[in-house]
Order: sequence, then structure tokens, then C-alpha cells
Amino acid sequence: MDYTIRRLELFKDLLFFQVNKGNNDSTKTALNGVHCPQDFSPETASAVAAAGLTGERLTRFCTQVNIKNLEPTDEQYLCQGEFCGYGIPSNTDGSIEVELPEGMDASGLQCIPAGTYGFVQSDYASDKNPIKAAEALWLEFLWEEWEAADDQIYLRELPHGNTTVFQLFRRIKS
Repeated sequence: MDYTIRRLELFKDLLFFQVNKGNNDSTKTALNGVHCPQDFSPETASAVAAAGLTGERLTRFCTQVNIKNLEPTDEQYLCQGEFCGYGIPSNTDGSIEVELPEGMDASGLQCIPAGTYGFVQSDYASDKNPIKAAEALWLEFLWEEWEAADDQIYLRELPHGNTTVFQLFRRIKS
């Protein structure tokens, strides 16, 4: 496992909005060993662009891995994935106040809340995947003696050239 784990402070929420709630992108996500990013369907891509959203996506997972689970299986690291939506662009002026694209209802927003996180980033290379990154992240929690704030892990996927980068966030208890 060659992952660099960082302690990350988010100063503002990372916001996501779900469009076309009936489409395939909004279904439960199961990793089944190795997660590979799904391409946007043409109707989803156009709806995302029309809504003024970015190409990044958020899936929220529960994890069954905690201090009492000394020998977790791969399936326990990222469970019950739920697609949360597409990224809302950050304010270009660096302000923290949320500026939603016109016509977007704030009640449909999901987020990675501001706070302190264990963080890992990689791309979907043949030997890299979110489950192995989640394992490396948990081992760093143990090594650094960070206490997990809850059982949530956020998977953020970002387009980067011809590939997709994934990031995992697990909140550290303050």
C-alpha cells in the first residue's frame, strides 16, 4: 500500500447537489472489491452542466471498522454507499458564504462538513482503489492515535485529465 495519509482541515463545507434523482447515478453504490468510476450518462452530464455543477461526485459510506475491530475484512471498510450528488463550484473570491447556482434549492444539498479529517488521495491505477486506501487511512488513524468522530467515510471523485482521482475523508474527533 503506497498511500500518503494527511491530516486535513476543511474550513468550509464541500457542497454537492443531486440532479435527476431517478437516474442510475443516484443508486446505492457497492464497491465489491475494486471500485471503478462510472462515466456520466449523456443526460446526466448535460443536466450537471446545465445546473452549473462541477464534474466531481460524492458518495458517502458507512464503515464497520473501529478500534474494537482488530481484523477487519475488505468489505467492512466501505459499506452502504449512497450517492450524494455533484460538486457545487467554490466561490471564486474565496469567501465562505455559500453562493448556489441560480434555481438551485438548498434543501437538496449534501456536504462534507467543515472539520478535521484523515485524508487520502489517489487515482484509479490498477493497484489503487478506495478500499485499499480506506485500509491505509484506518491504519494511520491507529498509528497517530486519532479517534474517529463517526462511522462515515466520504468518497469524492474528481476528473483529472483523462483519469479520475478519488479522495477519502474520515472525520477526526476534536
